[in-house]
Amino acid sequence: MAKFLGIASLVVLVLSAVVHFSTFIQSVPVSMGVIWPLHVATGVVVVPMVFSLRAQQKKLPKIQAEGLIAKWCAEYRLSIKLFYKLFKAIPLPLTIACAIAFVYAIVNFDLFTKLMEDGSPAFYDNRYFLHRHGEWVRDLSREEYQRYLAYEVRGFSGHWMIFSLLPTVYFLVARQRLAQSSDVDNGESV
Repeated sequence: MAKFLGIASLVVLVLSAVVHFSTFIQSVPVSMGVIWPLHVATGVVVVPMVFSLRAQQKKLPKIQAEGLIAKWCAEYRLSIKLFYKLFKAIPLPLTIACAIAFVYAIVNFDLFTKLMEDGSPAFYDNRYFLHRHGEWVRDLSREEYQRYLAYEVRGFSGHWMIFSLLPTVYFLVARQRLAQSSDVDNGESV
């Protein structure tokens, strides 16, 4: 099942990257109305990773703690321990690729918010226009409308790439290495 989820994540990653980088080509019309299934697919591949990591954390030896704050701190220490083992299980080139993708997603989102601050594109009654929370901002030409649609897709697809890259790396590389390392960890399982 892990290999299937890893391959599914990889497919979502590749499709997201193709869609994302196609938004930089003005002659390629893209819009959320057409590619919204990638948004759903990203959630479908990231959610099993979250549940798998949570299950891995529950396998760690419990830290005895009294009181609510102490229990939260103990859970936090277990999370840190799991993520330390997770990062050790990922080869350095993949760790660097994930870090670069994360930085790119942040920069892309920042640019997206700046590009879309005027509003969202809409087409109604044979008119192209920008609106902000239902209020008309200004009319658009067809070309401007297509460009704003591409900006929307670019903003979302930048996040789809990082949220599909992480499960790809986890299910195809890290999960198996975590299982192997737990066999050697003096009986500690992850």
